[in-house]
Amino acid sequence: MSGRRTSTSASAVSASKTTTASTHPNAANNSATFNLTVNAPLADISITKTASPTSVPEIGGNVTFTFLVENPGDVTLDASKFEAIKAEIIKPLVTFEEGKKYTVTKDITPKYIRPKMFLFRLNKIMDEYAGGTSMWYSTNKPSLEKGLELLGYLKEDSALLGAETLHELMRAWENYHRLWTSEVHMRHLMFREETRYPGYYYRADFPKLDEANWKVFTISKFDPATGQWSIRKLPVKSWINV
Repeated sequence: MSGRRTSTSASAVSASKTTTASTHPNAANNSATFNLTVNAPLADISITKTASPTSVPEIGGNVTFTFLVENPGDVTLDASKFEAIKAEIIKPLVTFEEGKKYTVTKDITPKYIRPKMFLFRLNKIMDEYAGGTSMWYSTNKPSLEKGLELLGYLKEDSALLGAETLHELMRAWENYHRLWTSEVHMRHLMFREETRYPGYYYRADFPKLDEANWKVFTISKFDPATGQWSIRKLPVKSWINV
């Protein structure tokens, strides 16, 4: 059996496979060849960003940025998906505008949470339950379980992040990413049943360094379909003996 794969263009791939039976007495029908060409769509997306005006005379001047997305290739784009992504990105701005009328102060309202206040809550959870400085870098399984419970509440509140300005919109999205990072960090701490110090953390319920079982990388994956995490070990390969 032999095979050959060739590329005819940026968007097409050709493959050829021949099967031969060498022991059959009739050599005329001992082989067969199958050819297949797959025409893949050619993606060619360009994005152009322009500013108006291109300069401002003082700090704080207003500038409007325009993004132009062009598709000169042969891939069909669904405009509704762009609108859905845009709506998700600017949602904190909309949440703030809709919620600010329910309070006499912009910082305290049941309708939204400002990025700064959200970050205070996140920092406090990580400091107290994930081995922060106030706990002398020490944690344990009950503390981590409680911390994950509190992160779950904070994740629910993240849907109410509100942003008054574009700068706050950036801070809001930083908090979304920090929240995910914090949850991953907590789950890794719980998965690793050892203390890895100096330099990292103490597990009060597993107070010793365990090189035999835990000198490994921790690899995690989140399944959005089920909402579940999977965590596994990956061996460390040492190239230099020190």
